[in-house]
Amino acid sequence: RAMRIALERSGVEPGEVVAVLSSQTGLSVADDAEQKAISRVLGDDANVIAPKKLLGEPMGAGAAVNAAIALKAWEKGDDSVPSGPVIVNSLSLGGTNFSLVLKPASD
Repeated sequence: RAMRIALERSGVEPGEVVAVLSSQTGLSVADDAEQKAISRVLGDDANVIAPKKLLGEPMGAGAAVNAAIALKAWEKGDDSVPSGPVIVNSLSLGGTNFSLVLKPASD
């Protein structure tokens, strides 16, 4: 639901999203639930990037770290995060879940 709300509020259509910076940390129950939600909203072929699997769990800074990764990649022209609308997911076992849509600045 959080991804759909974020898309609605941003005016971005699901087909425009080029990647999801996921909250996946290796906890199978949570990762499976997030993957199912991504598939429901964006389809089974969604480009999912899972920085925490490489960087570790930054605890409360997860969404900020994922957003910074996207912004820095765009700034440097690094194609590790494709240029276009992305969704940043932040999920918590405590139930605080949200999604944020980021778009590169127009030239």
